[in-house]
Amino acid sequence: MFHRVTIFISVLCLALLAALGILDYFFLDDNSPLQDYARGTFTETIGILLTVLVVDRLFESRDRRQERKQEIEALRSSHRVCIQYIDRFHLYTYQVVTPIAVRANKALPKRCPETWEFNDMRDLFSESLLIFDGQTPSVLRCLATLRDLQLYIEGMLARLPLRYFPQISGTLLDFVESVGRVELYEGIKFDSEAKLGEEKMKNFVQNMIATHQGKLEYGGSNICTKYVALYYVLQNAVKLLNQYEIQLAEVLKIEHLS
Repeated sequence: MFHRVTIFISVLCLALLAALGILDYFFLDDNSPLQDYARGTFTETIGILLTVLVVDRLFESRDRRQERKQEIEALRSSHRVCIQYIDRFHLYTYQVVTPIAVRANKALPKRCPETWEFNDMRDLFSESLLIFDGQTPSVLRCLATLRDLQLYIEGMLARLPLRYFPQISGTLLDFVESVGRVELYEGIKFDSEAKLGEEKMKNFVQNMIATHQGKLEYGGSNICTKYVALYYVLQNAVKLLNQYEIQLAEVLKIEHLS
């Protein structure tokens, strides 16, 4: 509202300045008593205009600080829930990308590494090590949690404009686009239950992953393509989530110091 009033006053002052300038230049004689009045009014009008512009800038700066602070608080509040999804995603991803022999008798870490080898996923159909997860394969727990996280972040982006933090917005948008690019859950769930002749499909897949050699790329069998996609989707998701947490921590640190 104040900004609109400022614009109106500025336009009015400019119109008055133009009128006084025309009056002085075209209609008033050098010795006319009105000339001093016109020039004095001209100077005063410039002063008023400058004052209005300075005050407007101060109010605008204050409004931006308030909006930024409100945006940080909204982001902080949303992150309190988001971090629960992120923690669970890391927990299940670690179990998918770490062989049983490596994670046996070890506490599950809060964060999984950003990179791993394709062969490291050879036990992805093993049951989760969490007590209450039952017999559901770790990979299905991981993908379900990833989907929940994607939906929550989509909601964050819809609720929060993040005008003052475009880097965070960009990272979260990249995450949503990367995860949503391929649908893996149903196909991998089918593999966890199906048979390939007399052999269980999941055993065939795990052996395929364990014995893979050479460059990892798309273009092989339909079965293999799903797991190549899973490899890249999970690695990219972990990297983007780590990037988001670093960016958020930097924002909160700056806010704390200011």
